[in-house]
Amino acid sequence: MSEGVRTGLQAAQTYQIECHASSMIRAAEDLLALTRSLKEAWLFGQLGSELGVVDPATDANAKEVGDMLRKLASKPSSSS
Repeated sequence: MSEGVRTGLQAAQTYQIECHASSMIRAAEDLLALTRSLKEAWLFGQLGSELGVVDPATDANAKEVGDMLRKLASKPSSSS
């Protein structure tokens, strides 16, 4: 095999690997965006409420956790 053919083959394989890698990255970013949207919908009560599956105990727990987070966020940070 001549040097030119070998270099061309290597360039084609490199390009193919780069295309596959970029498509995998794009797919991972799409999955992250989807999970972020689902989490936001769940946190803000948009997920499940139209199905009538809202559990009052879950709502109470979510409010309690939200209150705790607000208290933690309002505490002044202690720097040592």
